[in-house]
Amino acid sequence: MSGRIKPEFMPLPSLGHDDDEEFADTMTALIERTGEWARIFTGDSRQTGRLAERIRASRGGWRGHYWEAAVRKDGRGEEAQIYVYARHIRPLGAATDDTPNDEGDEH
Repeated sequence: MSGRIKPEFMPLPSLGHDDDEEFADTMTALIERTGEWARIFTGDSRQTGRLAERIRASRGGWRGHYWEAAVRKDGRGEEAQIYVYARHIRPLGAATDDTPNDEGDEH
């Protein structure tokens, strides 16, 4: 039977998406060119969709900033590639009056 336990104060454990460390250089480059779209990843529809959602939600390594992300397919048939495009908007808590507003997937 489960029940009440004595409080143990500690940082909240990660949801397991801190593996975004591989994108650290990408994030730095996007922040340096805030507002500009860049193609950052290619994979299958499941991989690209999951990454784009983490970026949009500022989860995992992407936290601390507002981002936009879009998934686009280039080509047809077996030659088609699916890409994630992303851009940095601003750090969380920053003023909102200079937010870029073009062609992104709004979420």
